[in-house]
Amino acid sequence: MRRGSKIGTPIDRNRYVWCWLEHKKNAPDSLDVFVTYGYRNSGPKGTLEIEPREAEVVLWLYKTYATGDYSLQELRNKFKTSGLIYRNRYPVPAKGHIHQMLKNPIYYGIMQIKGELYPGSHDPIVPKDLYDKVQEVFRAANKPKKTSRTFTYSGLMECATCGCSITSEIHKGRYVYYHCTGNRGPCEVHYLREESLDPQFEEVVKRLDVGEQYYDLILRTLQDAHKDELEFRRKADVQLQKHRDILKKRLDQAYIDKLDGVITDELWKGRSSDWTNEIAGIDNQIRAGVRKNRDYLQNITCLIELAKNAYPCYLQQDPVEKRKMLQILASNYSLNGCDLHYTYKKPFNWIVEGSESANWSG
Repeated sequence: MRRGSKIGTPIDRNRYVWCWLEHKKNAPDSLDVFVTYGYRNSGPKGTLEIEPREAEVVLWLYKTYATGDYSLQELRNKFKTSGLIYRNRYPVPAKGHIHQMLKNPIYYGIMQIKGELYPGSHDPIVPKDLYDKVQEVFRAANKPKKTSRTFTYSGLMECATCGCSITSEIHKGRYVYYHCTGNRGPCEVHYLREESLDPQFEEVVKRLDVGEQYYDLILRTLQDAHKDELEFRRKADVQLQKHRDILKKRLDQAYIDKLDGVITDELWKGRSSDWTNEIAGIDNQIRAGVRKNRDYLQNITCLIELAKNAYPCYLQQDPVEKRKMLQILASNYSLNGCDLHYTYKKPFNWIVEGSESANWSG
């Protein structure tokens, strides 16, 4: 880097970060040295490119911690049994290194240099919404709740009469009952044994078990429907890119104005921070659309396979996995007296509605 060159200039940002990391490589105890874990240096200009194996580790850490079910130490313990390897010499990352990775904006495409944020030229490893979710978990200090027993349907249902949550409790040390919390006043919903709910929840999954001939027809229908959605997204991306170009020009001009003394450093920081975050948001939308288009048919195929095997798989799961499966398949679970009501999510609603009406063409 030339003497006197500006660290924040767009062409030198990635190169500066890489050179700085090279300078730090002899300090393994410094958390800063892990700032580019998940990336590798490529080319003489120090461009950051994704290192697939390390990126898999980063994405796993983000997705797992975003559930809110683990503290950092519990996340580290789970990593030991995940089958992933952090580094050859250090198969499991230290808790401090995990914390640093989960806080680093570089993983959603933003460079942080001397406390200022700049849009990077590298590809992100995690989506911006996943990064934000992880930060919410940090802010809430969300830790797993330890209970002596897991209730299969806890947190799934609301009372159809008053809208309050349906809670669970144990009677006589072994019988699980569900009832309305009554937080909005007295409710007429009676206590209901878990055994009476079991067949109703099993029916949620069993209704997806339709004939083999329907699944091929479903797949062709979804492929045709996706063509229109693909064109709609293409037009939306064009508008997003135009807006991004405008913001980028403003950012570059503001930086020149700061160097020329036209605007103050304080004004530059405020404007650059706002525009940088907005550009990052646009990039996230565009990338998310690309990923969604690329993965759509593959995901649909997997979901159809899930539906075909859902019922026998459900019967073999433990209470936690059963609840996760029910959350994937449907939503808006409510209890009206002794009767369970719910709404299937897409595309499972199409599978059920189509099979029960025997009409896929509509």
